[in-house]
Amino acid sequence: PRYWPVLMAVRLSLSFPVLLSAVPMYTLDGARDRRQGVGDTCFFARKVYFSDGGVTNNCPVQLFDAALPSHPTFVVSLADLPPGHAGSWRVWLHGDPGDAPPRVRALTGMFSFVDSLIDTLMNWRDSVQRDLPGYRERVATVGLKAAEGGLNLAMPPATILGLVALGGIAARRLQRAFNAPRTDGQLNAWDRHRWVRLRSTLAATQRQLHAIAASKPEPDDVSNAALLVQRPSPEPHLLDGAAVAEAQALLAACEALSGGPDLSVNAPAPAPRLRMSSPW
Repeated sequence: PRYWPVLMAVRLSLSFPVLLSAVPMYTLDGARDRRQGVGDTCFFARKVYFSDGGVTNNCPVQLFDAALPSHPTFVVSLADLPPGHAGSWRVWLHGDPGDAPPRVRALTGMFSFVDSLIDTLMNWRDSVQRDLPGYRERVATVGLKAAEGGLNLAMPPATILGLVALGGIAARRLQRAFNAPRTDGQLNAWDRHRWVRLRSTLAATQRQLHAIAASKPEPDDVSNAALLVQRPSPEPHLLDGAAVAEAQALLAACEALSGGPDLSVNAPAPAPRLRMSSPW
């Protein structure tokens, strides 16, 4: 991949179904594509197709983020301006005074409903995450007119350059906010972002740990603590005694936290929740 031109990666990401054909490539998927022959090993390449990443998630912030980040990850989001929009803003950050950005799309018929349904299927995950405190502060939104962006593939050069200029404005606004000097004890946007993320993350972590501590097996089942020392150990087993001790300490720490002050009181709203999910 280090030798691939940027154009190839762009083309892979733009293979929108029906509109642009999917790009075929070949891959080796470990043991599934390995065949042991007589005196040698054969590998069989399988054809795969790349499609537009927006089909599943247009803004996968969770892939480029940390629970308590050491540096900000910025997002430039695109949103439709409402019909008849006469305000002066085209780029805004969360909490900007003045006109609020559009939050609800009006349904005008069956096609509008289907369009909203598809948009929800594709973008629900990043849409709900962008509304969370500790995430929304580093998002700059660019408002698009009807003839801009999206599937407007024949935009004139002036329109394209105008969108580029809006992207530059969004970048400068984020830069000014997050790189502002700390004077007279005033926090800049990065400090405030870290504080809100810390409050939200600790509250969500406490709620999750309380749920672990409150998890009690049925009377006929083996307790969680007993499972850790059961012999023979079920697969996949912990590597050694040190790993068993660490697991026991974590379980005991969860139980020790129950009953303490609730960190979600006066926390930024809406309060996030920790969920188990795949790593991608």
